[in-house]
Amino acid sequence: MFLGDCLHSASDANAYQPIPSNLHTDRKTDIGNAIGVVRVVIQAANLKKTLFAPRPFVRIGTQSHPEAHHRTKMLDIKTHSPNWISESTDVIIYSLQENLEFRVMNERVSFMPSIIGVAVFQVGILDVEPRMIGVERPIGRDSRTATADAKGTILFDAFYYPVMASLSPIFSVSSEKEIQRKSPNSGIVTLRIRQAKDFIWDDDLPRPSKLVATATVGWEGDTVIHKTPPSYFTGQTPVWNSSSDFICFDKAGSILVVKITDDGGTRSERAIYGHVSVALDELLIAQDEEQTEWWPLTGCPHGALSMTAQWKPIDQKFTSAHRQLSPSDT
Repeated sequence: MFLGDCLHSASDANAYQPIPSNLHTDRKTDIGNAIGVVRVVIQAANLKKTLFAPRPFVRIGTQSHPEAHHRTKMLDIKTHSPNWISESTDVIIYSLQENLEFRVMNERVSFMPSIIGVAVFQVGILDVEPRMIGVERPIGRDSRTATADAKGTILFDAFYYPVMASLSPIFSVSSEKEIQRKSPNSGIVTLRIRQAKDFIWDDDLPRPSKLVATATVGWEGDTVIHKTPPSYFTGQTPVWNSSSDFICFDKAGSILVVKITDDGGTRSERAIYGHVSVALDELLIAQDEEQTEWWPLTGCPHGALSMTAQWKPIDQKFTSAHRQLSPSDT
């Protein structure tokens, strides 16, 4: 449980609870260009009365990355005045010109959720005031009519934690690497999975058709931090060239596991054709010192995986806020 354990509060340890979420993005133009993280704490909403009360939840994301969203828990009751008891989530930000979108949804039994409305928050405001408590925004029919056609309001807190400023050019390469190693334990990881070479799978396994590489933190990690598109296997080297960003709160203690499976079979039949298990620190050091990008595959007769990672440390206050609510406290 990596991301679910890693997303924690920005203020009172007893008030804020994490929202399990998926923090990566596959937009190739943005990968590696993150400028910081916004922690959003959902408080409550006040919806206009309707004939039938909804069972609301909120999807949180940016307008430029609608596919990488986070969501609050589903409430047990139907209500026009939902309260999520201060759930928090972290969103990777690539530009201060981005807008956060709060899509208020209605959970329905036996049907897809329907949208109630959308609230918008401009991230750039946090560059001036990085800590905003009790922000209230109107919920409109869509992001363009939030003010003119309000369907209610949503209440939340927002905190901005920028990536630490670039080091001065006067530093030598070796001293810069040393400073990076001593950087805070929290940061944004850019993971790149390129290809496998000399790949030979176990004879006991069927011939794969669509090979994918799936990354988690820890072997039993429930949250996938990245899954490559399938590489249709024709006997040639599987190539993915896939990247993602994710937030890490424990650089020193994280073990990255990448499993190669066949996406063509059913979930119960998906055997592991090979895997790599490497400490995140080791992966980052290898990238910094240009030692290697090839990591031997285990669980198969032969093969290696081309994989690299880059690290962007986040302001130390972000780490401090995270520590206020550890998994053992809940």
